[in-house]
Amino acid sequence: MKITRRKFIGNIALGGAAVATFSLVACKGGKGTATTPEKKTEALACDDVSKLTEAEKKTRTALKYVESTSDGKTCESCTLYVDNGSGCGGCKIMKGSVHPKGSCASYSKKA
Repeated sequence: MKITRRKFIGNIALGGAAVATFSLVACKGGKGTATTPEKKTEALACDDVSKLTEAEKKTRTALKYVESTSDGKTCESCTLYVDNGSGCGGCKIMKGSVHPKGSCASYSKKA
């Protein structure tokens, strides 16, 4: 059976459309992925200060760091926040891990 160039290109286009359709269906329209289930929200604890010196702990206290806030001034929206990809992040002015939804007195909104 001889396949013409026109049929070959048509089959490629048809195959691409099938792959795109399958991807959308398998990914539930963009919610999650075909191979990875949606992540469950787990409590994130970023309050371990056991490895910090007393001076570093006092700095956290002086900056009035808290694990959560309701005023919208969260660490993840602060210019001083460093996202390290593990859930808990860091801060440029205080040692130890910080919660992305945490806050402190030195909040500075990202531009």
